[in-house]
Amino acid sequence: MTSPLTRVYSQRLGLLTAEQLQAALDRFDLGTLRDAAPAQQGLFGQILFLHTSKGDYVFRGHPHAGQLPVEEFFARRLHGRTAVPVPWPYLMENNTALFGWPYAIMPRLAGVMPFEPALWATLSPADRLAVAAALGDGLAELQSVAWPVAGALDQKKGEIVAFAEPHGARITREVERWLRASADASDRTTPADIAWVRGQVAAAQEALAVPFAPAFVHHDYKANNTVMQPSAPGRWRVSGVFDFQEAFVGDGEEDLSRATCELSGTDPALARGFIDAYLARRPPRPGFSERFAVYCIRDRLVIWSYGQQHGIWFPPALGLREWLEPQVARQQS
Repeated sequence: MTSPLTRVYSQRLGLLTAEQLQAALDRFDLGTLRDAAPAQQGLFGQILFLHTSKGDYVFRGHPHAGQLPVEEFFARRLHGRTAVPVPWPYLMENNTALFGWPYAIMPRLAGVMPFEPALWATLSPADRLAVAAALGDGLAELQSVAWPVAGALDQKKGEIVAFAEPHGARITREVERWLRASADASDRTTPADIAWVRGQVAAAQEALAVPFAPAFVHHDYKANNTVMQPSAPGRWRVSGVFDFQEAFVGDGEEDLSRATCELSGTDPALARGFIDAYLARRPPRPGFSERFAVYCIRDRLVIWSYGQQHGIWFPPALGLREWLEPQVARQQS
């Protein structure tokens, strides 16, 4: 009789057998498999939650190229150096014999996702603001770790290698990259839209040149990549952060953009609470408003270009500037 744990967990993972999952657990002596379930969050369907005789674990399979080493590197560097828990030990297997691709297993972090609709609906306005503030405080805590240079992981060297260009030039290049991707994906990114974005970036060049202390940049820091717990009446704390595949070292302010844009779409007061909690621990440098507008533009261009490429998320008649300008304006108010 086939085990009920042998099934297709997601399109990306395909059919996985109970025997394969048990073999992966045996590789790291993680106990006997008792249950497995796909994560409800996440865009790519890589994650399974595994319950075993020894505890609860997260399985990440069929990774993107180079994904697992980046996640392992930052989890190792952050573990124990901040008050925010990260997935550690991050147990990585590069041998593809078992599944046809590498995989990793890590402990499941304790906590809940307060923004899940069923839980969010039960929270008072004060608790919702406390959750947003905890998100900002958690990011500031993650960025309390000092790094010698701004750069990305060189997987061959196993260390952060400095970016080859100045910060402003790198950000400008990335904006141009996502503009090209957007324009190639659909005609909803017009020459006028592109000119407006370039004008915003040009106006912020002085602000982008202000020096910063290199900090951890998750690059996808948002509610759905954290778990939280109540820490006291009316207060919450981030009890875990995960999904480091896009992480690098840069200007910590870059990581404010995604969560701020998402929170402001729910309630601008939540976005304000998030930013205020962060800035209370990491005061803004000169030019913050101008610089942050560009960080938000770059972040939203990633979302926009993906949506245009796949024909999802956006009404067909909506143009880039029409969608983007109000969001930028909200962050500058």
